[in-house]
Amino acid sequence: MKPEISVIMPVYNCKQYIFESIKSICNQTFENWELIIINDNSIENIEEEIKKIQDDRIHYHAFVEHEGLFNSLKYGLQQAQGDFITFHDPDDISSPTRFHEQLNYLKSNDDLGMVSCLIRCFTNDTSYRNACTFIEKIQNAYISKEQIENAIINKFSPVIFPTIMMRRSLLDGIEFHKEENELEDYFQIFLYLLKQGRLEKVNSVLYYYRRHKNSYHIQNEKNYSETVQAQLSKSGIQNFIKYRELYKDLKKEQYIVSRSKKDSPLRILMLIDALNIGGTEMYVLELAKSLEKSGAHVVIGTSGGPLVEVFQHYGLKVVKIPFTSDYISNKDIMKLIKLTKKIIDEEKINLLHCHLFASMRLGNDIYRSYKIPYIVTLHGLFYPNDVLFSSCINATKIIAVSEPIKKLIESKLGSRIRGEIVVIPNGIDMENFHPQHTVKDFKNQLGIPENSQIITYCSRLDWGKTFAAEAFIFACFTLMAKNKHLHAFVVGDGADKNLITHEVNILNKMLKRDAIHVVGAKFNLLPYYQNANIVVGTARVALEAMSCGKPVIAVGNHGYTGIINPRCMNEQWNMYFGDHDSIKKADPSVLAKDLNQLLQNTKSCKYLEKWGRRWCEKKFDSRLVAKDIFNLYQEVLSKKEVENTDKENMPNKIETDIQTKESLLLEKTSFIISKIPDGIEFTPEISEVVFGSNNALARYCTHCPYCRFDITMPFTIILKDKKDSCKTLTVPDLLHIELNSYNYNNCIHKQDCECGALVNLINKCGMRIENEIKNNPIIDKHNQYIIFEIITRIYVNFCDPGILDLEAGIYGSGSIIGEDNPLVKDTGKDEFKKNIAAEDSTNIHHEPLYCYEDDNFDYDANSLMRGYPYNRP
Repeated sequence: MKPEISVIMPVYNCKQYIFESIKSICNQTFENWELIIINDNSIENIEEEIKKIQDDRIHYHAFVEHEGLFNSLKYGLQQAQGDFITFHDPDDISSPTRFHEQLNYLKSNDDLGMVSCLIRCFTNDTSYRNACTFIEKIQNAYISKEQIENAIINKFSPVIFPTIMMRRSLLDGIEFHKEENELEDYFQIFLYLLKQGRLEKVNSVLYYYRRHKNSYHIQNEKNYSETVQAQLSKSGIQNFIKYRELYKDLKKEQYIVSRSKKDSPLRILMLIDALNIGGTEMYVLELAKSLEKSGAHVVIGTSGGPLVEVFQHYGLKVVKIPFTSDYISNKDIMKLIKLTKKIIDEEKINLLHCHLFASMRLGNDIYRSYKIPYIVTLHGLFYPNDVLFSSCINATKIIAVSEPIKKLIESKLGSRIRGEIVVIPNGIDMENFHPQHTVKDFKNQLGIPENSQIITYCSRLDWGKTFAAEAFIFACFTLMAKNKHLHAFVVGDGADKNLITHEVNILNKMLKRDAIHVVGAKFNLLPYYQNANIVVGTARVALEAMSCGKPVIAVGNHGYTGIINPRCMNEQWNMYFGDHDSIKKADPSVLAKDLNQLLQNTKSCKYLEKWGRRWCEKKFDSRLVAKDIFNLYQEVLSKKEVENTDKENMPNKIETDIQTKESLLLEKTSFIISKIPDGIEFTPEISEVVFGSNNALARYCTHCPYCRFDITMPFTIILKDKKDSCKTLTVPDLLHIELNSYNYNNCIHKQDCECGALVNLINKCGMRIENEIKNNPIIDKHNQYIIFEIITRIYVNFCDPGILDLEAGIYGSGSIIGEDNPLVKDTGKDEFKKNIAAEDSTNIHHEPLYCYEDDNFDYDANSLMRGYPYNRP
């Protein structure tokens, strides 16, 4: 007879306890089981103990070599015949009724894939008794599936794996994969199983968990804790549990994009901070799918998020880039650059496409370091100024998804933008979003009558969209007092979901019926669009709903724009349907009036349904949008190819160009330095290099791999007296020359310093300054003025000479122009400020800088002199 339960017992040593463990299985009240014992080449003679028990249901297998836990489990599963599987540690004991109770529990609860039980933790070693008491109490505190899942979300595992009995079907397709230097443990399998089915515990003690000095987890206690935390972090299990209902929408029959794009000449790395649930993420998904269909190779670089599974479902490759916040610190940027460059090399990426704050910063730094072109898509008006300034100026192209975004960027950055700004809207998959109903009996599934009227609101529930959601539920409440057939659905998730749910519960109590429903995030929005009489939303939601042939009322993050119709379609598009601009704030009374107008006028609704679909087909079809972006990519890469060809064909010209610029820099130096104040004994050395001019912010220089860098800002060199006399001379605007694509290919430094050529140039300038000072022993103080607002400290990391560390600061000029300043005292403030103004009028291109401010900066040699001199050997 085929066994109903298969028990798998991997064994490595444990001779002292294995007989008792096997005997507890043989004593089960449920008898239709098989025990598969895998001896993983134990040092101890455990076979002697096993043979003491004669039972045909026991199958013994011995490995010739030690192959590890995962191979033992894999072999055991291959041998297993039962429809239900459990694992058993060779030092633990099962209660006689365990199999019977767990099997009945599973058969009585079809919604469960696994069942566990309470434990009794025991030991013969007095030193472990306190630990046993703690383990038992904390493990037995979590019983229901909700309690267990909440514990997992909070990064605690409340289940001992061998206590679990599971349906065999959950293990179909499992792969055992061990990372290098990672501890082998059941926990990886446990996390996999949690994604396949839910788990609950029988409220009875059915498993006895033994602690002793030779147990695997005690010997590897530290590594085990680290493994559990690492697995919880990288598995995405918390998101999977939170959004389990969303993942149910991923039907196997949905099409999967082919990944046979190894030889594609267009290779895109899409950088997005996180794959959360929202319009930006869906934009990236639709674009990536369309690009792959068009023959491009697309890789998604992200920190993770609930939509990772969705992207992977469509065959898109997702790689981990650990963005930890909207802003990347200078401490982390080098690690991210190194990691991203490795991905670029492995995937042969030739273009970056960036979408949110941190990814835009990274794209900019990758461009500055490796000259890989990057495109930025701006999805809203929520980007801070420092992000726009630091990321958009160098962008090869900037895509704005609406006209208001383009106007915003033009007003803030103006002519400083290197690339062109183009408006390309969100693309909608017109084949997926269509009017025909895809889910039968949808209203019946939702538990509402077939003759009900439905209004759907879909949005992220945070920021200004929370106000829009509140306006929606109160507007619907007003109408529902008179219309008992009206139901409203709020689809979405976010920080304010609990707030909206609480308000909806109050309104439903006042109505004395469940008329407003908060259903959370849904990946498959089609049935909520298709079964709605009206859809309320903004941006992408408005376009998807119109594609499904539904009349739409636009209200979004910015405010209210009303019913979308042919007379105001251009105005609606220019305001991006209330998300980027609006005509008024979201008002429940106004929204209720427009909703009632559409509900009462079916003829107008029929017209809007057909018109909206046609408009989306002409302007927002994802195939048209992807084609525009595809062409943009090709334009960028063609331009880069031409530039590279020009460089390859003119190597001598480049070298000559470098020599000419160096000579010009040195020549410029001799004109600036004139005289030293009488009586000042000064022996200078190069100490710091400053990018920027007076009263201006400037982008500091990132590291330049292979001795290549691109600087579009002036240099200033600070001189320090070697005697440290605090009489520090500066040479403002020493090198007011733009160095575009200043390529150095011959580094004179013996060490692997990627900025060796830059160091060489600075040293040459410093030597020239020294000569000029020696040749002019007297300097007229009235011709010498000082203003110093930006210091960028650059020093070579001696632990890793290939990495250049950066630090920057802004200092106010108040103390610099004080009357007690020895270099300003005789000049006078008025003349000094005139000189400053003259300097500020210089027409030089500047870029923004992440920095810290210190208005009380004391201008002296000791304050300025930090870091390493540049004349190191």
